[in-house]
Amino acid sequence: MSLFEIKTEQFSGPLDLLLRLIEEHNLEITEISLSSVTNEYLDYIKQAESNTNELADFLVIASTLILIKSKAILPTLELSSEETEEILDLKERLIIYRIFKQKTQFILDLWKEHTVLVSHQPFIDVEVIFNPPSHLTLEMFKETLANLFELYQKERIILPTKKIKILVNLKDRINNLMSLFKSKDKYSFKEILGDKEDKINLVVTFLAILHLAKDGFLTLDQENNFGEIDITANEIN
Repeated sequence: MSLFEIKTEQFSGPLDLLLRLIEEHNLEITEISLSSVTNEYLDYIKQAESNTNELADFLVIASTLILIKSKAILPTLELSSEETEEILDLKERLIIYRIFKQKTQFILDLWKEHTVLVSHQPFIDVEVIFNPPSHLTLEMFKETLANLFELYQKERIILPTKKIKILVNLKDRINNLMSLFKSKDKYSFKEILGDKEDKINLVVTFLAILHLAKDGFLTLDQENNFGEIDITANEIN
């Protein structure tokens, strides 16, 4: 990671500099504290020795700080939704950065205090064998396995069940209607449905009737809107 160099200090980025200034004054991460360290932040940038790309990152943060400072000096200043979002985003990024920095230091301290053990691959030409403790018996294996099975039975996941409805095939329904009209020339739609008024049967039956009507086998008649539909067979061979 490239460092942003200051004459008296080094910072790993614009957030690192901003956090250091806030911590030096024992401030919380708020708009008021950000406003109070704006001038110091700008002073550090003026002393900076950095390339253009790195400087641009610092200037982006600086522009948001100037916006916060302006709002603090002029409370009546109205900010756009984008500007308000920029301020909130800066505060959130700074809080997250502080958490990561604290956790990094915590991990470094743990590394220094404790011996770290790292495993390695088996040595070449060395056979890996199972070497259980001398007191381990087959009876202990059996008891452990039984306990595992008992635990599994108690905590096993019961999958949800779902009833599967047998769908009516359109072709089969057309054939059924053709057979039905051989015994009688005229039916109402309700008579054809019978007691099977579920949505799937209703839709498939209606499509079958429309298909036969389109082919000229049936004539449909309805006297009133939403009234009963009478179905008459034209010719059934």
